Amino acid sequence: MSDTTPLVAAVWLPLTEVKRWEKNPRKNAKAIPLVARSIRRYGFVAPICVWESRSRVVAGHTRLAALESILREDPGFVPRDAPGVGLVPVRLHEFTDEAEASAYALADNKLNEAAEWDSALLADVMKDLRAADEALLAETGFSDEELKELLGDGGASGGGGGNATEEGP
Repeated sequence: MSDTTPLVAAVWLPLTEVKRWEKNPRKNAKAIPLVARSIRRYGFVAPICVWESRSRVVAGHTRLAALESILREDPGFVPRDAPGVGLVPVRLHEFTDEAEASAYALADNKLNEAAEWDSALLADVMKDLRAADEALLAETGFSDEELKELLGDGGASGGGGGNATEEGP
């Protein structure tokens, strides 16, 4: 890293201080258990984007719901690197108006769909994961069937149960 003045990219806020976007058109119920599994394993790595003056979530609804689901099962759960229970990392941003916030929310979800996998490189990474720690394959979000296809030998174990995520963890 270069010598730069460190800036705070996110703050930790209580879940209760952020409001959900009532018009969120994304159906993310299937992704919640997968994202919860990721948060349990890696912590809450990607912050939620909140419209600062309205305290409203613009991006990160699935991550928020995943943490809430974890806390229902385990009220004392603290993600790795979090300063306490019930706190989420939040990137505060001031949008100019409702239209801009809505457009960003849609883009945050839709733009991920434009990317494609390089199958050969993906298979190489999966093989490297299997060699390092086969249990990590289950943490990738790929189903058992996808892993078997990528690894080409049926040697996958403990798949992630699908890849229907709204966003990266």
